[in-house]
Amino acid sequence: MDDSLESSDYYRKPPGKAQRLKRRAMSDCGIAELLPVILQNAEEKPLKSYNPSFIDKSLKKLIGTYQACIPLRNGNLMIKCENIQQMSQLMHSRYLSDGVRSVQIMTSVVQPTAAKAVIYRVPPDLKDEDLLESLKPQKVNYIKRFKNKDSSFSTTVFLQFASPQLPADVRVGYLLFKVKSYIPKPLRYFNCNHFEHVASNCRGKQRCSTMWWRARMERMLCPR
Repeated sequence: MDDSLESSDYYRKPPGKAQRLKRRAMSDCGIAELLPVILQNAEEKPLKSYNPSFIDKSLKKLIGTYQACIPLRNGNLMIKCENIQQMSQLMHSRYLSDGVRSVQIMTSVVQPTAAKAVIYRVPPDLKDEDLLESLKPQKVNYIKRFKNKDSSFSTTVFLQFASPQLPADVRVGYLLFKVKSYIPKPLRYFNCNHFEHVASNCRGKQRCSTMWWRARMERMLCPR
């Protein structure tokens, strides 16, 4: 049998009706991918300071039932649409209105970020220049080797790809490494040792990280 007939592309199913309609809608709207939309107030007042009911009614009146509306730290709103038609309609809108009052808005699309990953057990004698040269043909545009506590170089290497898709593995010479998604450390303010906020939003008291966690664990393990 011919090798070309054994490839996965030969046995791939043709796109279904729903997929064909989605592709047609994308081409008609001039949109290549369904992405979140950022809403920004044309005036100085941030949108997240408005009444949530007003924002919800305005969005439903404009595009119908949407997937989610997420407030951002800078005061803007990130809208996740259900389909391409909603995204296109929202991108071409200039006002939010619930029938009583209206707010002028500016829209932009959240561009897909570059995929970030890590690989493990990379020989420490391999230089970063050699690693990057071997990984460039595999769409890797940046690498960084992590360090241990004693400032020596680790065998874990951070990779940043030029595309948002992560491959299953990468090859360096004859060595094959499995690619794992990079999960950064959570945001933490070390004054109060709480997560997901910075110094400007901190309302807690100063705590020692070691003694605070130890006291908390003792309370959890206490039979009383």
